[in-house]
Amino acid sequence: MRVRNPDIENTRKLQIRHLMSEAQDRPLTAREKLSLRMHTLMCRACHHFQQQLPVLRRLSRSYIKRK
Repeated sequence: MRVRNPDIENTRKLQIRHLMSEAQDRPLTAREKLSLRMHTLMCRACHHFQQQLPVLRRLSRSYIKRK
């Protein structure tokens, strides 16, 4: 049985979220894409976050335009 370390898992999730954000601004390397894809296949929370990210970005931009 594998023992999970919450600190390592949380650090990995932060790295993955950072990659998701980076993907909005620049093309990811093949290694980054593979890492992101592998993680989102296994982690439902990150998969959902990745789907929501474009919506959040669009809403943020529309909010900024109104001000």
